[in-house]
Formats: sequence, C-alpha cells, structure tokens
Amino acid sequence: MSNLNYKSPNSTLIEVSVQTSAVGKWLALIGSITLLSLPIGIISTIISMYQLFQEITVQGARSSEFIANGMSEALIPTILGLIYSLPGAILLCVSIVFFRHRRPWVFRVSIAASIVVFLLFPIGTVVSLIIIFMLVKHKHSFYVCGNWALNKRKQ
Repeated sequence: MSNLNYKSPNSTLIEVSVQTSAVGKWLALIGSITLLSLPIGIISTIISMYQLFQEITVQGARSSEFIANGMSEALIPTILGLIYSLPGAILLCVSIVFFRHRRPWVFRVSIAASIVVFLLFPIGTVVSLIIIFMLVKHKHSFYVCGNWALNKRKQ
C-alpha cells in the first residue's frame, strides 16, 4: 500500500491510497508483451506474401499449387500471432479486473491493443468497442495510479 499525493486544480491536496499487487503487475507485463505477437505475426505475413509475389514475378506462376503452398506458409505467422496474443489479452484483462492493476501504461496498452483488434478483425470490432468504452468510462481509476493529476473526476 502506498500513498500518493496529488494537487487538484483548485489547489487542495488529495491523498489517494493505492494498493498494488506484484501478481497483477507481472500479469499485466506478460500480457502486454504477448499482445505484441499479433502485429508481429501480421507484419511477418505481409513480408512473406511480398516475397512470394516477388518469386512469382521473377520465375512465373508455375502452378496454382505453388501459389497455394506459398500463401499457406505465409499465413502461419498470423495464426501463431493470434494463438499467442489471445492468452496475453486474457492475462491483461485479469490483471485489470481481478488484481486491479491500473497503471497509466496498462491503460495505454489496452487502448492500443483494442484499436489494433478493431482495425484488423471484423469479428473483433464489437469486443474492441466494448473494451474501449469500458476503459474510457473507468479512465479515472488508471489516472489515480500514475503521474497524472486527478483533474477529470471530483471525489
């Protein structure tokens, strides 16, 4: 338990008690790192597809089987990125909801991950919109734990 002192806009000192959990911190950190596997997988797929099309341009399309094999190999990084990022998203949500680990960097990572899922996957749009809405609605609880002043919510 640590006490943080903030000066509000009307010059009164607000003392906020923040209980931090080591487990929540590590879950958030591991979840944030594993969330990076999704954009890395997509970038790897784009690079693999580019190389496949370069090879087709140079050598010509020998057969449809050659193109299908190249595309299936190029999609493997995206599939692995999805497989690895799903547990990361779950760990991040567990750290936020159950361990109440709400630091400003967790807020930023959660918003960024939600936007990436929103832009990349049509089925994830509803889930991403719900997550973004809930994060913005409870933004004040992330600000309490960080270096930002408490000027958004009056207590």
